[in-house]
Order: sequence, then C-alpha cells, then structure tokens
Amino acid sequence: MGQPGGERAGPVCPPGRSSSPRGGGPGPGGLWEKQAGLPDRAGREAAFALDRAWEQVRRQFTQGLDQVPQGAEPAIQAAGALLDYLYATQKTDLSYLHTLRYYATGQFLELDPVARRNLELAETIRGKEKKGSLLWVLDKTKTAMGGRLLRGWMDRPSSTPWPSPAGWRRWAGWWTTP
Repeated sequence: MGQPGGERAGPVCPPGRSSSPRGGGPGPGGLWEKQAGLPDRAGREAAFALDRAWEQVRRQFTQGLDQVPQGAEPAIQAAGALLDYLYATQKTDLSYLHTLRYYATGQFLELDPVARRNLELAETIRGKEKKGSLLWVLDKTKTAMGGRLLRGWMDRPSSTPWPSPAGWRRWAGWWTTP
C-alpha cells in the first residue's frame, strides 16, 4: 500500500537521515552501521570464519560446548558471528551468556503453522486471543517466568517418550518433598 499521493513507503529512518546505503541510512555500509561501530563487509565476512568463531564461542561459553556434535560448523559460525555483533553493539558485560544449548532437528516435535492454529495451542482461531486456548486452560503458573517456560514447552514439545509411571512417581515425590 502506498502513502497518499501514490508514493510507496520506504524504510523508516530518523528525521534528517537518508534511507539509501550511499546516503548513510540503514543499508550495508550506511551511517548507522558506522556510528554503531559495526564492521564493514570484509569484517562481517571475517566474523563467520570458522577459526575465529570457535575462538569467540570457547571464550564466551563455559558450559554446553560438549553438546555440539561433529559437523555442526555452520552453527558455530553463526554463534561466533552473533557474538561479534553483540560485542560491537551491546557495549556491556556479556558474562550472563555462559551456557550454549545446541538444538538438533528431530529433538522437538515439529508442527506446521496450520496444525498449531487448528489445535489452538496459544490462541483461538476465531478471536486470536489467549482466552480459550490450551495455553489459557493449562497456565496456572504464579510467575511470568513459569508462564514463559510453559509456553516454550507448548511451542517446542519434546519428541522423546514420556517416562514410565514409576518415573512419574519418583518425580512427584521429589517435587512435593519440602
């Protein structure tokens, strides 16, 4: 949809800034990237170099590196480049990022968007609201963190089998023991 007068809407920029890459807007090599201290194209490509990525990942993450299987170089490259970006833009201590979690395809049940919508897991079909969905029925959590955890379990259900009833009894005993 265009704006009044038939012109198409372009990228949203702060007042007084151009949106073209040569004019210093949000495009590659633009003024925003330079002001934020982000690297140029060669620097961005170097961030994906495997040796550099492994160095960044090993330096940042103290736990979870043993979960990364052989042959997962693209995941390490992505994590290293993401860390480069965070170091350049956050300008704060990132020590709270210490655990790396590697998720493999098949570890979670994959539901397509149509199945998610028809099952009404997080929102109803008719009203697109939480009330009336399965999440609304099950969410009796006391904290926002508990609600996010439950939502995460519903968004990414585990594909591993449930434990036996004996396992559930052991878990219930641990859970209720003060």
